[in-house]
Amino acid sequence: MDWEKVYRDLFSSLNDGVVLSDKNQIIIDANISFLKMFGYEKEEILHKALDGLFSSDKDIHNDAEKITHDLSHENKIQAKTVRTDKYGKRIPVQIISFPVRENDEVVYFFTIYKDITEISNIEKKYKRIVDSLPEEIYAFNSKNMEEIISKNAKSIYFLLNDDDKNKIKDATDIISERKKTVNFITHIEEKTGELKWYRINIIYINEDEKLVILKDITIQKNSDEEKNRWNVFYNNLSLTIKDVLSSDLNENSYQKILDYAVASIPEIDGGSVLEKREDGLYHFVALTKNYDRKILMNITLNPDELHGKESDTIQITENMVSGNTCQITKDEKFDRLNEGHEEKKAIRAVISIPILFKYARMYIFLDSFSVSEFRPEVVKMGKIFAQQIEVLVKRLSLESEIKNQLQQLEFYSFNDPLTNLPNRRAFYKKINEVMKEKDVDRLNVVYFDLDGFKKINDIFGHEYGDIVLRKIGDLMIEKIDERIFFARIGGDEFIAYFINYSIKEINEIAMELIGKIENMKTIKEKCVRVSASYGISTYKKENSNINDLIAKADQNMYEQKRVKKMKTNPE
Repeated sequence: MDWEKVYRDLFSSLNDGVVLSDKNQIIIDANISFLKMFGYEKEEILHKALDGLFSSDKDIHNDAEKITHDLSHENKIQAKTVRTDKYGKRIPVQIISFPVRENDEVVYFFTIYKDITEISNIEKKYKRIVDSLPEEIYAFNSKNMEEIISKNAKSIYFLLNDDDKNKIKDATDIISERKKTVNFITHIEEKTGELKWYRINIIYINEDEKLVILKDITIQKNSDEEKNRWNVFYNNLSLTIKDVLSSDLNENSYQKILDYAVASIPEIDGGSVLEKREDGLYHFVALTKNYDRKILMNITLNPDELHGKESDTIQITENMVSGNTCQITKDEKFDRLNEGHEEKKAIRAVISIPILFKYARMYIFLDSFSVSEFRPEVVKMGKIFAQQIEVLVKRLSLESEIKNQLQQLEFYSFNDPLTNLPNRRAFYKKINEVMKEKDVDRLNVVYFDLDGFKKINDIFGHEYGDIVLRKIGDLMIEKIDERIFFARIGGDEFIAYFINYSIKEINEIAMELIGKIENMKTIKEKCVRVSASYGISTYKKENSNINDLIAKADQNMYEQKRVKKMKTNPE
């Protein structure tokens, strides 16, 4: 058997110091880790007694000889001791040494040295003994397990499930054919429910025997999985923020935020967003798919029915008895909320996140049906999520407010703030555009002035005068279309243009409008009487401009007003 090849396979599978020696403990080979650990060059130790390397310290030399003696009578020696390097420095080590026999005679020794300086320092500081190795090693053949090298390995092996045991057996066949190392990762569930993860390396020794190394990688595995969860969390958070920022703040934005939280935060199974509206009640504005929108969107909650009762800080509630995000006292509403949960699952834990605006309040509820207590990692993610989303929503709200203000400013730059009719500026802009159109055969301007409006202001005050103007503005807005355009140009004066209407048609529309103005009987229980006069001017391309048109219409309006006055007071 090529034991040196077996050694090289073992040597390449372990990160610790490994020495191969003959039956007299004369060194045949050592790996780089061993040489670095003790400060030797390989030429300095080959063909020398392993025990002699540590002869500078009498106690250590005696300990080494004792281990050699014991090993000749045992199948394996495992010890925690101290060895000296080339320069006399004492190094705490864990030693695993086992003999290789042929025909019941020892022919080689494999000795593994693990530097436990850090562990030794911990032991000194805390007076604890760490009695474990990261690797558990045993010999294995295709029929059964033989020659246990690590006392813990056997217990671990028998905890493996049948699939993993079969993997080991199948691996022996692969190794026999290819004479290469095979490895895989598996886990064992302990009685406490905790999962322990192991990396299993299987190394070829000979046709019948294989070396199996089990390494506990639970800490590394859990750390890797946690890093991956955080990567997913931050990556999805970044994508969600970019997505939401690309659009206006609306109910779809809250739905995206909610869907992100459920997809990215472990142990979160569902959720909802509630908004406080002008009625003082909370309304559902977003729900995850496992809630019934038809039921919950029709439910409103009083502030005292809300979980956390309008808290201004993030709330973590666990071991919930009621099974609901909301603390409901009304049985009917409680039943309807329960019906809104898919499969009637009870909420066992919830993270409630307040989003507070200057004049508004919202809550995001992240619910768990699967756990009663959140892991610290989940709570931390929930708090980070809350901070980022609050900043995001407030920013979007501010941007929306600024956008609305800009739109309002733009609106009132072309519209009268009292009546919402277009203003003088808008009228000049629109009629200029109309005068440039080729398909306009006839264009007329009509100037309106209210009759009797001054008495309303004098008798009832300007408040009621404004009400009259708004109502008249509404009547005119109803008439605006592609061919008719009304505007308020100041006080009780209004102006309009008519495209491709005859004078007769314009008079009919004007008189209809005045009739409606005159029929405004009461305003807030005040009897009022108001009418209007108007004048018409016609646009002629060869010698007319806007100011001429308006002046002519204004002049004709005053002529109509004079005629009306003469009919009323003929003297």
